[in-house]
Parts: sequence; structure tokens; C-alpha cells
Amino acid sequence: MFLPLLGGLLLRIAIAPWTEQRWDSYTSRLMGAYIFGFGINPFLPETSCGCPAVLNYSYPPLWLMLIIPIFRLWLAITGYTFPSDPATLWAAWGSTGNLFEAYRSFIPANLPLLDLFFKTPVMVSDVAIGYLIWLIGGRTPRAAKISLLAWVFNPYVLVIGSVWGEFDSLAALFLLLSVYCLQRERFLLSGISLGLGVATKLFPAIIFFPTVFYLLVKRSGFTRYVSSLLISTAVALSSAVIFAHGFDYLSRLLIGRSSPNYGGTPFFSGLTWMLMFNQYPIPLKLPVFLIILPILLVFFMFMFRKSLKKPGMVFPFLTVAFLGVYLSYPSINPQYVVWVLPMLAVLLVPRMISKWSIVLLSAIPLTFLLTKYNPLYLVSPALIFDENNYLPASDVVKQLWNFPPQLPVLLAAFFTVTIILTIYDLLARTQVLEHPIWSVKSSE
Repeated sequence: MFLPLLGGLLLRIAIAPWTEQRWDSYTSRLMGAYIFGFGINPFLPETSCGCPAVLNYSYPPLWLMLIIPIFRLWLAITGYTFPSDPATLWAAWGSTGNLFEAYRSFIPANLPLLDLFFKTPVMVSDVAIGYLIWLIGGRTPRAAKISLLAWVFNPYVLVIGSVWGEFDSLAALFLLLSVYCLQRERFLLSGISLGLGVATKLFPAIIFFPTVFYLLVKRSGFTRYVSSLLISTAVALSSAVIFAHGFDYLSRLLIGRSSPNYGGTPFFSGLTWMLMFNQYPIPLKLPVFLIILPILLVFFMFMFRKSLKKPGMVFPFLTVAFLGVYLSYPSINPQYVVWVLPMLAVLLVPRMISKWSIVLLSAIPLTFLLTKYNPLYLVSPALIFDENNYLPASDVVKQLWNFPPQLPVLLAAFFTVTIILTIYDLLARTQVLEHPIWSVKSSE
């Protein structure tokens, strides 16, 4: 297994310097510039200068704690000199009138090296997840095959982590490790892992209440799990206080992420079934996520209540609970499937799900991503500055990259149906329900 994992890492290293998600990568390096170039508070930049509030760091602090030493290392190697006025780093926003064009004002000459550095924790997380899938699967040839195909060499995973550079897999690693430790009854480590996941991105917190329910049913490990989780989360989040207004930032983050809205009005985007509410608005400004998710979690806990004492039910139960996010969150970006894909791969080893769940839950968001963005946009701006005026490739893209406006809605519908069928099938194969939708074949 070592050589395939090494191959996966080398493939990622080969891709990483030359590609990026231009906006997200820009905001990461902008945070480094704030701190080392101008002494600006990355959480609330408007409090340090006349900086736009929208150009702030918008995640839990653990990723920022990684950005800081990585950016400092890059500065030490390259000797990059900052401009005298920080406003020049987003000047293209003013000249174009488009916020998302701001990145064009901050493209250092050594950007490929910086992208490689920023993506290194993501690439290591990808490989570590591949190893964990194999380990949890029993270190069998089947587990190795699934780990490599469903994760390590999955084109969707490669694009999200090594092309885009999204750090979701770092939090997904902590989530998977937490569930694995819970299965092994290592409750202290499980709580610590989940706390680190929450301090990276908030989504691992989804399994907290289902896990508490599981531990209460099992009547073991509750105190160790909850105490370690709360302490590790508090310690990790408290790193935000190295900047002024850290606690104020965290409170805003929790409120904003729990119910995405724009100016107080909920918005719906990506692969959610709630896109219909853009056409037919909800009469009241309801926090949709905070209403639907608890209902789904209570339902799933009710369905599993008699099965949780059986061995091997931790992963099925928590995976089903987590899948509820995709039926309740109003904005599902294409990278969000990375959150649950490792747990689905673990469940595929003992055939608790169908391989088609992983195939479709990889293909649909990847299709969404590749049809939404100009493919030249995924190339580093250090190589292609203007993806819309890079002849002849830009002309070819303009001719071929035209898709019907109904495609995103159709993909969202397919995605929702796949999530529902996966939940149903998992319930059936764990005998919570009687019959699986997809038949289990020995060739699967």
C-alpha cells in the first residue's frame, strides 16, 4: 500500500503548483499579506485600516494557524516585497466592478511555489485518509483497492484538493479519525479529533449529537468523549484571540455558517434541492438548516435506536446522520462531498453501500464544477493571467463551454436523489430496513 500512496502524493505534488481555485487561493495569500505585510487583523480587516470587510478570513482559526507559518516560509525563501498601500492588493475589484476579479491584483512571481506550500497540508491529508480507509477496512486487498479508487486516485478528490486547493480534506481527516477512534472505543482521542476538525471547518460538529446519542445507548465513554471534545475545541478555537476581536469573530462565524444568508435573506446555491426557493421564495426568513437538520437527526436516531448495540454500527449510523447535511443545508458547494466520501469508502469495503453511491457522489459535483467554471480558470494565474483572453484556448472554450441554464438544477436534483437512495440503501443493508435498493453482487 505504501507505493500506491506515494504515487498518489507524487501525482498531487506534480499538479499542485500549476493550478488553483483563483478566489480561494487569493484569500489565503491575502491573509498572509495582511499579517506580515501590513499588520492587519485578518478576522476584521475593517478595524485595522480602510480595508473592505468582505475580504476577511471566514473559517475557524486552525487553517489560519497553518497559513501563517507557511506564508512566512515562502517569504523567507522568495524575499517578496509588499506594496506600500494594501489597497493595491485588491485594486482590480475597483477597476472591474467585480469583487471576484480582485485576485488579479495580487499574483506574486513565485505564486506556484506558494500554491504548492499551501496545498501541502491538503495533500498530506488526502494520503492519510487513503491510509485510514485501508486500515479501517482491515488492510485487505479489497480495502486497498477501494481506498485507491474511491479516494486516492478519484478524479473528484484530486481536483478539489490538488487543483483547487480546498482544505476540506483536512477537516475530513479529523472527522474520519474521530469516528474510527469511537469505533475502537478510544473516546478521548475521538473527542480530540472531532474538536480539531471543528476548529478547521465547522462541518464535523454535525456528528456531535448523534455521537452523544450513541454513547448514551451504549452507556460508555460519554464523559471522556464530551470532556475531551469541549476542551480540545475550546483550546483550538481560542487561538483566534491572538488577533483583536477574536471572540467577536467566532460568534459571527457560528451564526453566519449555521444559516447562510445575504442581508438577512436566506440564499440557496450549489447542489441543494432548495434551489427552487430562489424561484419561489420562502414567505418567512426562516433558518432552514436549523429547522430541517434536527428533524432529520431525530428521525435517524429513532430508526437506529434498536440497532446501535450491535457491533459495527458506528460508521453506518454516523454516516447516515451526516448525509442529512446534504438534505438540509441551503448552500452545497461542489467540494462539500469530500466531507462524507471517506466514510462512504469505509462502508463500501464490507458492502454496506453500493459502489454507485461513490461513483455518483463523485461524478455529480465534479460535473457541476467543470461545467460552471472556465477550465482555464483552474490554471494558475501565474501561467494564464486572463483565462478569457488566452488565444487560441480561450476561443475554443467559448465555443465548447456552453451549457443549458437548467443543468445546475438538474445536477442538484440528481444529487439529492442519490443522497436519498444512499441513505435508504444504507439503512436497508444494515437491516434497519428490510431490502436494499441496489442488489449486492460479488463482483462489486
